[in-house]
Amino acid sequence: MNSLNQVSHRLSPEDVIMQYGQYLQKKNLELILSLYHDDAEVIPEQLNSIQGKNELTPFYKNTFSSITIDGQLKITSTYQTENVAIVRCEEQAKITNLATGIITTNYFREMFVLTQTNGTWLIFKYMFSQNINQVQTES
Repeated sequence: MNSLNQVSHRLSPEDVIMQYGQYLQKKNLELILSLYHDDAEVIPEQLNSIQGKNELTPFYKNTFSSITIDGQLKITSTYQTENVAIVRCEEQAKITNLATGIITTNYFREMFVLTQTNGTWLIFKYMFSQNINQVQTES
């Protein structure tokens, strides 16, 4: 276990996902990758699936160079067995397109499947989609 995963060793699946959200806000690639299983798969809406932890680096670098996400994950449900957990989240977020400066608001629906390896919960599968129809206007 590397030193980055020592922190997540004692975390619940929900804690790991909340950390993911914090690291995403900070654009901290190294810490985000520390939360993933080596054989992880990310299944983004309208893009090809990304398989294997090594393939995640270009995905996140591209994301960080093109947009900023300002929002906070809200866990809507969790299912957990001894070695598998499914954590569902939703998040309304402001997205800034770094090339144009245009800010939009969108609604993300996310599902994380985590597996426990050597006592540490790691993200094994991550799928997300967006739904503009769920955006709530601010009053």
